[in-house]
This record gives sequence, C-alpha cells and structure tokens, in this order.
Amino acid sequence: MNNRLLLLVLLTAVMLRCGMAPLAGGSTDTELGSVVSGMVLDDTGIPSFRAQVHLVPQEYNPVTGIPLPESFSDTTDSAGGYLFSGVPAGGYTVVAADHRSEMRLLITGVMVDSGDTEVVHSDTLRPTGSIAVECAASIDTSDGFVYIPGSYYAAPVVNGQGVLSGIPSGPIQSVRYVDKADTARNYAIHTDMTVFADDTIYITDYYSWARSATIYLNTSAAGVDVSGDVTGFPVLVRLTGDNFPFGEAQGRGEDLRFTKSDGSPLSYEIESWDSANGSAVLWVKVDTIYGNDSTQSMTMYWGNPQSSDGSSGASVFDTADGFVGVWHLGESSGSAVDATENRFDGTRIGNLKRIAGAIGSGQYFDGAGDYFEMGNVWNPGTSGFTVSAWVKPSTTGSYRAILSKSYGDSPSATYGWLIELGEDGALAAFAATDTGSWGDVHTYVSGSNIYITDTASWHFVTAVFNRSGNTYCHLYIDGVDIPPFRGGGDIARLGPIVNAAPIRIGADAKGGCPWSGIIDECTLATAVRSPDWVKLCYMNQKTDDRLVTLRIDKN
Repeated sequence: MNNRLLLLVLLTAVMLRCGMAPLAGGSTDTELGSVVSGMVLDDTGIPSFRAQVHLVPQEYNPVTGIPLPESFSDTTDSAGGYLFSGVPAGGYTVVAADHRSEMRLLITGVMVDSGDTEVVHSDTLRPTGSIAVECAASIDTSDGFVYIPGSYYAAPVVNGQGVLSGIPSGPIQSVRYVDKADTARNYAIHTDMTVFADDTIYITDYYSWARSATIYLNTSAAGVDVSGDVTGFPVLVRLTGDNFPFGEAQGRGEDLRFTKSDGSPLSYEIESWDSANGSAVLWVKVDTIYGNDSTQSMTMYWGNPQSSDGSSGASVFDTADGFVGVWHLGESSGSAVDATENRFDGTRIGNLKRIAGAIGSGQYFDGAGDYFEMGNVWNPGTSGFTVSAWVKPSTTGSYRAILSKSYGDSPSATYGWLIELGEDGALAAFAATDTGSWGDVHTYVSGSNIYITDTASWHFVTAVFNRSGNTYCHLYIDGVDIPPFRGGGDIARLGPIVNAAPIRIGADAKGGCPWSGIIDECTLATAVRSPDWVKLCYMNQKTDDRLVTLRIDKN
C-alpha cells in the first residue's frame, strides 16, 4: 500500500474515532465545544503509535500559565490518531513528541470556531534542532525565561543565554521572554524563524541593548543611483564622533549588533575601533540591497556592558558569496590578515608601513621590494573572477602591480594573472596559459583608455575576468566601466589558469613591477561581479559615502 493510500485509510479511521467517548476530563463536542483530531506519522509516512500529543492555546505561556486540563493531552493509537473533544473556540497549537525516535511536531494555526463539529489536523514528525537566545548577562537566572508561545517549550536564562532544545525543525512563529517575578515584562524577542535539524540558530534579545540607530540604504538617484538588486553585499559603515556616542558602547565595540528592519540578525565585522579618537570602520552583510530604493534600512544596537564580541569577518565576506580573499591592510606589523574563512594571510616583506587609507588604514609600498605574499593558495582554473583595490600611486612612468598570481614578463603556460597600472597610468589586466606573444589566442590582455596619472587622489580599481569572452570582461575605475583602448587574445580560449606562483599584493612573483604608493582594501573573488556591484562598492566606500545614512533613535 502506498503512503498516499495509507494516509487516506488512516484519516478515515480517525474520523470514525470521533464517535468514541470523550477523554477523561472532556465533554461531548455537541455540548461544550468542538472536536480536534488528526494523525501523527513518522518520517516514512507510518503511523506513530503512543506518541504524546497536547493541544495548547496559541498564546499559552508555559512559564507562568496555569496548567492545562488533562483533556488537552492524548496518546496516539495504533493508527497514529489523536482526539480532543469539548474544545472551546479559539486558536491552538498541536504539540507532539515520539520519545522513542526523539522526533517532534508543532502544528500551528489550528482554529476552532464555535460552530465547528470537528477540526482535523495531521502532519509528520520531524527531527529537532535548538534555538539559543542571547540576553543580558545581568538577567536574574532564577526569574528570566525564554519560551515559544502555544507550546511547552521554555528554558531559563543562564549566564546571559537561554537555550530551547528539542524544537521540531521547520518554521517557528515567535520566541518570547518573560520574567517570573515581573510577569508584565513579557515581550517578543524574535518572529518568523526556521529551525534546522541537528543545528542551532542564534537570536538576540535586543531589549537588553540600551541604544539603537537606524541605518538607511539609499540606492535611488539621490543616493548611489543603482537600479538593480545586489545580493550578499558587505555594506561599509563609518562611525565618527559626530554620528556616534562612543562613550555609550564597550571599549572595542563588543556590544554592537545589527538587524534587518524585521529584527533578523545581520553578520558584521569591526575592521577598526578607536573610541578615544571617535573613529570606527564596520562591515555589515546585507542579503539583498534593493535597487532604486530610498526606504530600506537596518538597525544597529549598542549599550550592553555584558555582551560578548559578535564580530566575524568570515561571516560577512562569505566564501559562499564568492569571496576568496579580503585584505583590509590595516595592520601596523605582521601579516596582512585575510578576513575570509580561507585565512590566506599575507607575509609582510620589505619596509611596508601602515598609513591612512581610503577606508581606515592602508599600507605604503616604497617601490623597492615591498609586498605581501600569501603563497600558492588559489588558482581560478576555468572560473571567472574579480579583483579590486583602492590605490593611491606615488610615482608614474613605470609598470606597477596591484594584485597578482603571476611570474610576469611574456606569456607562458604558467603565467597566471595580474592587474597593474601601466607606464601611462592605464589600468591593465593580463592572463595567459601558453607561450607566444600578447594578443595570441591563449592570452588575454586589456588596458583602459582612462589613465591614473595623479598622485594625490584615491582611486577604486576593479578588473573582471569573465571566461565567456573578451566583450564580457571589464575594467572599472572609480565605479565606471572603462572601455579598453588596447587589448587582445581570447579569454574564452585560455586553458585553466593554474600555476605555483604566490599571490602577491604590490609585486609579481619575481618581484617585478613593484608598487610605489598606498594600497587599501584589496579583494579577490571567484565571481563575476556585476556593474551594479562595482558601482555600489565605490559609492559606498568612497569618503563621501552616498549609500549609508545613520540616525540615532530616541531611546
């Protein structure tokens, strides 16, 4: 018998059961209420025998609510059926658990009207996960609880965290906080979340954060003027003494948190934090930046002295979004730390010096053997990729490598790839997988027809290597797609771009084409970034940011 036919037979059995005598403590459906019945099945569609089932009012508080009558509990029969009679009108949740398989079930939105004779709800048991709620560590562990309304799921807050375990995987409508000593202190922490099997989702009780600000993202013509949606985007947020009260936050910004407008948490990274001088650089990952929109916002929270640090560069610059390496280049000594989970940190070679950058701090290269070396850590193969950086050259008239994995010089099977400023200041991109001359079929070269010849200004440069063909490759200077004035070869006919050369910032693998000047915020992605992505980066990251507006809320 297939599962669909079995389900029909079992449902018929449950319907017949409605004529049975009511459970102890209940009453007949015709006198005092309706019947709620259904079936509980395991994950293979077989009836779950002797599963515990409870009918719970949808707003029920398991911490401070009065105990429910015995008639609101049942045990499934051999057909997986359960039945509650004499149910008053209202909204309910069906809570089921099979303690042998450790699988559970929540059926929400069970509505009983006064005129109903029977309401039937059936569903399948699911594996479980957990919800961990971050609260203020100062909450009294004997009185503070988190709970799921309309269920028996509740947990005390211990050391600033309440963990709800054994939650059926699937959507959860709400998690709330209640104080047993002060029941009026009962509020929603988070709504509309999804629990995954054998996993823990983390949410935060922002009631414990004293202050907040709304951060508006303006992509309209009055803002960054980007019409398309951009996904998985790291938004740069600059804090200064003029727009943020540093004295109200922890000393290194450990208590910062960010959410979407609906309260969903957002990953963030603190690149730098200087409370004494009123300066901070933050990155917040937004799942979708909506094009031509001036109303989108997110919320920043601070002012919780017990909060632990939530900064995570790997979560913001996620490899799942194509990031290979992100080097903020703000270190005063030691390696250039890669913010992604790849940890392709760069060894400091030469007389590199930290200096004021386009975003926080950058690195000064003296043009005489300074570079960062990450080693032979990644090759694009046949994938497209994007390279970007903020640059401020101090000299002109020479070839100056920005980022490379290349032995330089003439094309070869192991040439790799490189982006640089040419002698004339043109932004140039190179790749090769065979010997010959530049412009041959197994090479790719492109140079911009706009030149960076000044030494006083910062410029955001981007090279997009698209293996679909030369016409799909792009060079951008300050967010503008610059047509090439020279180029050649055919990137679509290159073989896999693979070599054993190290990735370097500021030179090629032989030490050639040394950079002279400052480089900041160097990014490598195994993704073909769109024109909207590149423009959004530039407009958000330049000194006069056109994307972000921060307004302190009245707390």
